[in-house]
Amino acid sequence: MKKRPQKAMNAILKRQSFEPGTPGPLLLNIESLMDALATGVPTNSKYFAFPIRCLADMNERLVTPVAHKMKRPQLKSFPTLAGLFLLLRASGLAVGATKPKRLLHIDPEMREKWDELNSTEQYMSLLETWWTKVAWTMLGESDPFETKLQSDTRNLYYQLSEPLMNAVDWNDHLYSWDHRTAAALLEQFGWTKTAYATAAAEGKVAEIRSIEKTDFGDAMFATLNDVLGGRKRDGSIIQRELQSLFPNWKNSLRPAEQAFREGRYKLRLAWMKVWRRLEAPATTSLEDVTRLLLESFDFEQDHLYQLSYRTASGKEVTVEDPRYHDGKLFADKVRLGELPLKIGDSIGLLFDFGDCWRFTITIESVDESATDDFAPVITASEGEAPKQYDLDDDDDYYDDDDEDEDEDGT
Repeated sequence: MKKRPQKAMNAILKRQSFEPGTPGPLLLNIESLMDALATGVPTNSKYFAFPIRCLADMNERLVTPVAHKMKRPQLKSFPTLAGLFLLLRASGLAVGATKPKRLLHIDPEMREKWDELNSTEQYMSLLETWWTKVAWTMLGESDPFETKLQSDTRNLYYQLSEPLMNAVDWNDHLYSWDHRTAAALLEQFGWTKTAYATAAAEGKVAEIRSIEKTDFGDAMFATLNDVLGGRKRDGSIIQRELQSLFPNWKNSLRPAEQAFREGRYKLRLAWMKVWRRLEAPATTSLEDVTRLLLESFDFEQDHLYQLSYRTASGKEVTVEDPRYHDGKLFADKVRLGELPLKIGDSIGLLFDFGDCWRFTITIESVDESATDDFAPVITASEGEAPKQYDLDDDDDYYDDDDEDEDEDGT
């Protein structure tokens, strides 16, 4: 891609308006979906995705709905909705609730913060979210380094710069839902203009007719690439480096930082219907929780393990066995009081990568009035622990949590 002189790109960026509807439909569509989610919509999805029954209505709420003839669509069938969902979740605007029923709704405090921002700040906050927070794991896809969406977006934008791409059949080129979602986000932010067919084949979504880059998109892509490069994904870097180009950008939408939560934690350590209850102080590391769990099940601790949980935004976080020496977070450095989890949330434990023992660690309660330090202790148990190395070949021993498809089809 031939790069314009920086002075010319800066001029394009400085004169860009960010009133709703410009440079793309992003802000209008985000407002529309937030209104639809204001009181919450029930969902059976483990990722708190838009439920199937709401997809057609949400598509019609968009500035430019995509034609379709689908009787039972999935969220991944609508790239624009999938992209906007990821932005709402990653920004903290849309959150999941499990009590009294499972809902996806707009967080009132975050909505209040959003409404206090001007349109430039809203756009730039979502841009920070797009490039530093969104990950495919929010919809259950593999994304071990949490950068695949950004990589997919970069690759697509580079391909748009190739002269022969104008003649490409985009529906064959964007062959998977994640590629189409990356393309939809480029359109939402006004970096491209996409034309869809006005009608769809039976059981399909309308095909893409053309994708064209915009001058603003070229300038923004090149500038943002220079700013981020190989650095850590940190939204504050973007604001610090680009704020001079957008003088109306004073504040950004960011969730409040989580404070360390003191207290006495009650954890349910379970394998199928067999469980143990562990009571531990907030300072207990996940390494110690894992050790105590395995001891309570009479397991030898001669294999590696891995823990995983989902944040309030739906992103999957992996915590590695300290012996593994490859990862971002390690179990001996993460304490219970630091976990961004609510009562009822769970942590998955995979022990022994060969036999794949899967345990669930659920936060049953936190007594924040109990701040005195004490030794972790098993206080209750139910069921006989399975034998670690002498399992019968019985299907009942294997836990298949993924047998039932989520309502949203992800």
